[in-house]
Amino acid sequence: MNVVLDFNKFSSIDEFHDFIIEEFDLDDSYERDIRSLKELKNSLYSVKFIVIKGGSIVMEMQEIIEKILVSYNY
Repeated sequence: MNVVLDFNKFSSIDEFHDFIIEEFDLDDSYERDIRSLKELKNSLYSVKFIVIKGGSIVMEMQEIIEKILVSYNY
């Protein structure tokens, strides 16, 4: 399964987390932070993330998220 994260479509980091919550049908245990994102990635063996950078979210944050989600794609 491929999931495209197009940062051009998110105007805030909260919108990014809203997308993640909706895409993976997560509950309140997902805390909208980097630690929770890492835990999610570790549980998603068959998901390949494709990151498109751009938009208004700080580029450094986009790069951190990309590193977490793409670094272990096969």
